[in-house]
Amino acid sequence: EEKNVEKIVVLNSGGFDSIVLMNCIYKTQPDAEIHSIHFHYGARNEKQQQACVDKVCEKCSAKNVVINLPKFDWTSSDFYGDSYDYKSQYLEYRNLVFLSYAISYAESIGAKKIYLAILKDGNYSDTNPAFIKAVNSITSLNNIEVITPFSDMYKDDLLEYAIPCHVVPGDYFSCDVPNEDGSPCGKCLDCCSLEPINNVLKVDYPLKAFYHSGYDFSDKTFKKLLSEMPLLEVRALINNDCQLKCKHCFYGFDKMVSDPITKEEYYNTLKELVLKYHCKNIHFSGKEPLFDDSIMWYIEQIKKDNLPCTFNIVTNGINVPKYARQLKKYGIERIFLSTDDILDTNGVRSVHDVTDKALKACNKEKIPVEIFIDIHENNYNRVGDIISYLEKNYKIARYFIRTIRSIGNAKNQNVLDGLKLNYVWEQLEKCASKYKNKEFEFNLGIEYQSIIVGTHLEECINFCEDTFNPLYTNNLMVKLEEYCSRYSGTLTFTPDGYFLGCASEVSCPNYDKTCVGNIKDHSVDELMELARKESYKANDHYIGCSDLKCSCEYLCKTIE
Repeated sequence: EEKNVEKIVVLNSGGFDSIVLMNCIYKTQPDAEIHSIHFHYGARNEKQQQACVDKVCEKCSAKNVVINLPKFDWTSSDFYGDSYDYKSQYLEYRNLVFLSYAISYAESIGAKKIYLAILKDGNYSDTNPAFIKAVNSITSLNNIEVITPFSDMYKDDLLEYAIPCHVVPGDYFSCDVPNEDGSPCGKCLDCCSLEPINNVLKVDYPLKAFYHSGYDFSDKTFKKLLSEMPLLEVRALINNDCQLKCKHCFYGFDKMVSDPITKEEYYNTLKELVLKYHCKNIHFSGKEPLFDDSIMWYIEQIKKDNLPCTFNIVTNGINVPKYARQLKKYGIERIFLSTDDILDTNGVRSVHDVTDKALKACNKEKIPVEIFIDIHENNYNRVGDIISYLEKNYKIARYFIRTIRSIGNAKNQNVLDGLKLNYVWEQLEKCASKYKNKEFEFNLGIEYQSIIVGTHLEECINFCEDTFNPLYTNNLMVKLEEYCSRYSGTLTFTPDGYFLGCASEVSCPNYDKTCVGNIKDHSVDELMELARKESYKANDHYIGCSDLKCSCEYLCKTIE
């Protein structure tokens, strides 16, 4: 006995709106038989739109029905004219003409639904709700319904459907007056309205390719874009010294694998990465870059050579009062001040007043400060109080809050549960609402993907992912790590000359086994070439390993 398959008719122009509609129907009604109706009536973009119709019909396994109509010669509009004026593009009751054919066709094949991609901002007489209601009063005689699922939406709203359906520029063509070579003019109303949408849908960034591929780590576009990321930052670990041994720190080795390289060798490598590989920023770290005054030599050289890059440091703050004036003199971009709880001892750090003293020194020298808070069991419920205290007493440029990873010194630290993470997020929402001139970022590691399921935080992350925009509000950002980004955009340079893939890799005491090599043995060019290859295959390390949260962790466990 044959299965009774539902038949659906879709008016398909080949433009953005109808291509999204076709994809949505195909995704949400996979068992339906889709009949796409496309009209030729002398439009300037007929050839380009037909190609898009053919493409989507093949993708959606739809029957491709093309109907040839005469030109609307009687029109008083400028639709067929040589000049273009978007105010004169209305073809009188065009949708009524199209629907007449679609209704007849639907009745002939036994289809009960006709879909049309009308948007909320349609101001013509044949796009408003009253028109559709009137048409349905006629089609109801034969139990046929004309459905306009986007009628309460604007064009931007369709991104919510376009992204999960993997619609990309090239799948649609909406330009009214294409260039002689067939490309969009970039000037007409449709081109202008689609420009921001094209920028979102264009697969020009690894996360976009990863999402469009259906989270496929082996996707060639994703891996290619990952390996081609420009070098945005070098994390320069200039020493292996710190006054503290924090339980939440992911730094994993007490002793370096080999002897440190000289300051000259270290700086010359940084200089080559800036000049030849166009590195935008040097992020001085270490265990503590301000452990002594050796960092001053590096920043003196940067200023002397006038390197085209910014530089900043991440510090525990202990020696900030001592070196703040010199840092300001040499043009530091900002200080990332790591703190846990400035209100009392929280069991992680036993130092007192460090954050206050550091902030007083930075505010005096007018050095921008970004507060860096690692979230753990002892401070997750105090984030709001910490921020309120700092906002009351100091000038803070930005707040960066991140989850700790159970690696390095923090390997015995508990991963926070979903309720606690959600509470952190709720505190940040309140702070962002209260302090509207400050930016807040919440960064979650890949191991938290399953932990946050069912929380308000997950809903907010999904909202941001739907548009590839990490901003949840104008000043509140949330990022969930989706994949390993070793050597993509950043690299870490150890005091003894090794190139590591990411900051987390310093959690491995045998980092010489996980890295791409040492500057003692290879040129910068050789190491960068190896880094590009390693970036390309980085995510292969943990595919199918559910207990391993990132490729660096996998590598470290393998070596150990």
